[in-house]
Amino acid sequence: MDSFRHGASHHLWPPGGALIRGIRLVQGVLILLGLATCFPPTRSLAFQPGNGPGKSQAGTPGQSGLTFEYSRSSVDFGDVVVGDVATRQVTITNDGSSPLTLSTYQVSGNAFSVTGLGLPVTLARGQSLFFSARFAPTVAGAFIGSVILEGAGSKKSITALRGTGGVSAGVLWLSPASVDFGNVVVGGDAQLPILVQNRGSDSVTISAASVTGNGYTLSNLNLPVILKAGESTSFTITFTPTGSGASAATVSLTSSGGNSPFSLSGNGLVPSEHAHYVKLSWTDSTSPGVTEYDVYRGTISGGPYSEIATVSGTSTGYLDHGVAAGGTYYYVVTAVTGTEQSGYSNEAMAHIP
Repeated sequence: MDSFRHGASHHLWPPGGALIRGIRLVQGVLILLGLATCFPPTRSLAFQPGNGPGKSQAGTPGQSGLTFEYSRSSVDFGDVVVGDVATRQVTITNDGSSPLTLSTYQVSGNAFSVTGLGLPVTLARGQSLFFSARFAPTVAGAFIGSVILEGAGSKKSITALRGTGGVSAGVLWLSPASVDFGNVVVGGDAQLPILVQNRGSDSVTISAASVTGNGYTLSNLNLPVILKAGESTSFTITFTPTGSGASAATVSLTSSGGNSPFSLSGNGLVPSEHAHYVKLSWTDSTSPGVTEYDVYRGTISGGPYSEIATVSGTSTGYLDHGVAAGGTYYYVVTAVTGTEQSGYSNEAMAHIP
């Protein structure tokens, strides 16, 4: 190898004749300037300071045995549809002659993350560390990042990450993106419609739908469903609590436009013997295409009102358990058709004795 001088910049010629430019050793710190990759993944480059032929001491004067180790690998996730997640296994191997302790790590790049990396860890000679790198693009375009593991003695391992976020020709869009049913009395149920729209430029086929979680069911979706560009459909989620307390679930749609999971939540309520409630009812809207009704409540006649519930467009009533003895409440309802909402209905008043 070509020689190094303290504080000077020289060239290093590895086997095979590839050139690394701009490696500088200054007061025991390894500075890499414009590093060109020329080694296979996990190949280690070790600098052992000493006074042998063609080498100078590369540390603080009077200090010996200081080791710099640098290894580099890379992971290319390729093209990943926006909204999907790709995972790759990364292997870090100690190719040195002594144990290697890694204590900290950093991940750069907004779309990248790691799992299964338990630090600190000490790797014996030849031993490997395994962890997973994840790429989850939220927008289309190229992404670059890295995972840097560091240990004692300036030992460092860098794994370069890169991937491209792509948009499928067909893209599913769901509204709302998550659903909270609020309080629902045990023994009763609540329903909410979910709108699914193809916002891509090509057709999308929805081939499967599933609900993971207790108390929730999906209905009114006849599979497979083919949506042309701009077309939409809807389905219904019903929450039927079987006991008191919070409940959560996930709905997943599998389609040619990517998988579209969204979350559900609700709270089962067991009313006491003397619990108070207000039972509301209304007549169907005469407007075509009503997908839901929004229920509002206030404590002053004429408002202001706060939204307390959303029910299916096929429902004509709601049971409000969020009332207290001695209170007076005022209710209005609106009808929703897609992205349009009607004005308030006539006001109804209820007094709780």
